[in-house]
Amino acid sequence: RGRRHRHAVRHANLREVVWVEIDEIVVRTSRKYFPKVSAGADDSRVKLVTRNAAHWVAEQQFSALRDAEGRTGDGFDVVLIDSTDFGQAEPLFSAEIYAS
Repeated sequence: RGRRHRHAVRHANLREVVWVEIDEIVVRTSRKYFPKVSAGADDSRVKLVTRNAAHWVAEQQFSALRDAEGRTGDGFDVVLIDSTDFGQAEPLFSAEIYAS
């Protein structure tokens, strides 16, 4: 895991990437055995949160308000979901998660 982050951090104007991963072992294994794939995770703009993403999103208080320059508050401009954990990840495919 981490391929998406590697591509995202290539953009200099990107301020932050929040990577929410349910299993820390997946992250450690990826870094050990697939260092080229997970290289983006070492960028200082990447914040790793080891948590169930559906629970993490539900706990956040996001603001959709934009400032004078058009930047959003605490929300996200882009959300990428890379999931094959269909049981636990089912809430990530609901309309409610995106309305948050």
